[in-house]
Amino acid sequence: SKQTKASEYYTGIVYAFFMNCYHLKDWMIHDPGLDVSSKKVEDYINAHIDLRLCADICNGLKHLLRDRDPRSENDPEFISPSIKIQLGGKIPTTSMSFTIKISKDENRDAFELATQCVALWEITRYYSRPIANGYILYESVNLKDCII
Repeated sequence: SKQTKASEYYTGIVYAFFMNCYHLKDWMIHDPGLDVSSKKVEDYINAHIDLRLCADICNGLKHLLRDRDPRSENDPEFISPSIKIQLGGKIPTTSMSFTIKISKDENRDAFELATQCVALWEITRYYSRPIANGYILYESVNLKDCII
C-alpha cells in the first residue's frame, strides 16, 4: 500500500512503543486479579537489560531529559532514523530503521530491542481479549510463576 505519512509519524510510533512497552508494568501492578507486588515487577524489569534499557528510553522520551539515574547503567538515546529507498523491481520500496545509541561503543537496532522486550513480557504469559465496552483487558496465566 502507498505510504503517505511523513517520517515523523513513524518516529512517533517507535517512541510510543517504548513508552507503552515499559508502562505495561503498571497494568501488571494495578490489576487486582494478578496479586503481584510492585517490587516483584520492578525486580523482573531490573533482572533484564532489555527492559532496563526500555525503562531508560521511556523516561528520556516522556520527560525530554532523563530525570532519574539510568536503570541500565547507560544513557540510551535514538540516533536519527535511517531511510532506505530501493529502486528496481516492479515497485520501489522505502524502509526506515531506528538505531539506539546505548553507549559510546554500542548501538542497538530499535526493532531488535523492541522484539526482545516483547518476548520478555510474553513469557509472563499475557494475552488480551476484547470485552463488552470495547476496551482490551489483559489477563494473566501463571504470571506469578514468571515474576516470582
